[in-house]
Amino acid sequence: MAIEVRGLVKSFGDFRALSGLSFAVPRGRIAGFLGPNGSGKTTTLKLLLGLLRPDSGTVKLLGEEIRGSLPLTLKRKIGYLPEEPVFPEQLTGREILALVGENYNLKDAARGPELLALFGLERAAARKVAGYSRGMKQKLGLAAALLPNPELLILDEPVSALDPVGRRQALELLAALKGKTTVLFSSHILTDVERICQQVVVIKEGRKLADERLTELLSRYGRVCCLKVAGDQKLAQSILRSDEAVAALKTEGERLLATVKPGCLGSFRTRTLQRLLAAGLELCELAPDGEQLERILLKILAEGEQDHEMRLGTEKGLA
Repeated sequence: MAIEVRGLVKSFGDFRALSGLSFAVPRGRIAGFLGPNGSGKTTTLKLLLGLLRPDSGTVKLLGEEIRGSLPLTLKRKIGYLPEEPVFPEQLTGREILALVGENYNLKDAARGPELLALFGLERAAARKVAGYSRGMKQKLGLAAALLPNPELLILDEPVSALDPVGRRQALELLAALKGKTTVLFSSHILTDVERICQQVVVIKEGRKLADERLTELLSRYGRVCCLKVAGDQKLAQSILRSDEAVAALKTEGERLLATVKPGCLGSFRTRTLQRLLAAGLELCELAPDGEQLERILLKILAEGEQDHEMRLGTEKGLA
């Protein structure tokens, strides 16, 4: 395993940020770390990096247990990007990467300029970071995190400040790391998570609510298909509701959102097209719902809240 977290507990005064959190990420896998604001994601990432110490529990990175600050040999295998990277503003972008290269004891001087060009920062390389926009600083932070070709990459909201082109470039770069570099990144942009992640870890109020492969998560909650049908809408809804593969159906404007039971997606597509055509209707669109992971995440958070309230009720009853 690249990351092994077992029973992490962390409090700040009377506030408990993490309550026995456990999860693991295999080597070479890209994992999304999800949860609402204040759920403990950033605290967890800082504990992984030795920037904070847990009250109890253990962390292993690349097979090595973390006890306090990370040893230099391990640091040189890890790339990290905080949510809001901060750099010495009197230095230029080129000087920042040169400094990072020195800290990692890198001998390949060409990789810095390559990464600056990759993120569209070659023209700004000689400018002081004080004049960089937030998006430019995030690009520079990504370049710095990727500079040492790390075995493990830990990213906190890595594309939140990027424009659409920069975001696409960053995601394509991360996706290309599958099987070679382990990536754990937190994000509120769930379409990005669904696009490149193989695993999803969901936490809320410091408790784990889900930890599984993305394909299994999507299958467990059923696939949501978006359909647009020309013709009698009530007839179309009636046909879909009567289909044994459809677990639920709802409308959103002109769209019909059908939740398809696990394992039934292929037969549903074929059968739906045949039945609609036989009824004289035209299927204009049939595609996966682009907000599918968001809907699943909201369900997981709601289920987690219900479980938490039930546990609290049980504890009060026993008291």
